[in-house]
Amino acid sequence: MSKTRVEIDFDKVNHNINYLKGEDEVCLIIKAQMYGMDYLHINEFINRGYNYFGVSTFDEALIIREINKDVKILILAPVEDDELVICQQLNLEVTIVTLEQMKKASKLNLIHLKFDTGMGRIGFNVNDVESLKSLLDQNNHNVIGIYSHFACADDDEKSYQQIDIFKSILEGFEDYPFKYIHIQNTIGSIKYKLDFVNLRRIGIGMWGFLANHYENNLFGE
Repeated sequence: MSKTRVEIDFDKVNHNINYLKGEDEVCLIIKAQMYGMDYLHINEFINRGYNYFGVSTFDEALIIREINKDVKILILAPVEDDELVICQQLNLEVTIVTLEQMKKASKLNLIHLKFDTGMGRIGFNVNDVESLKSLLDQNNHNVIGIYSHFACADDDEKSYQQIDIFKSILEGFEDYPFKYIHIQNTIGSIKYKLDFVNLRRIGIGMWGFLANHYENNLFGE
């Protein structure tokens, strides 16, 4: 039997979170079994007052909802059409990335609009803003958030391009009072102090792990 063990100092994890989130609300990203730390430990965060969590998949969201029926849960990847009803019933926040998916969502779904500002994965783009606004006006969807994701947060040139694109998207939605506006991940939270966002997504950085020596040197400056 392996004698390997991991000891977690949640006081230090809590310190990391507070350092990274600044004055903004925080959504703790706990995908992939909390980066291998096990979902069993989610109560450590809940007991410390954290009540907003982000996961990758619908199945991960169900695990967290079974542990706690009250915390807010954002699913970062698009869900299947037949899962939208369950998300509505369980108050799970969903990510919408296409107009077709938007049409299939219920007015009772808690929705975040994901925009691709340079990551090159999934999401609306700036050319979708007018069509999306028209759809929102027609159907009165419950859109509570809008967000994007840095492609490489330690690349200043690329990141500032993404920030500018995201700001232009938000200007197109100036008449829509989104509750949550977010783009910063861990490194983005350290490097870019953005006054137009109000939520930060903190993932593996809360555990004290970053991608390389350069990023580790940023932590704690």
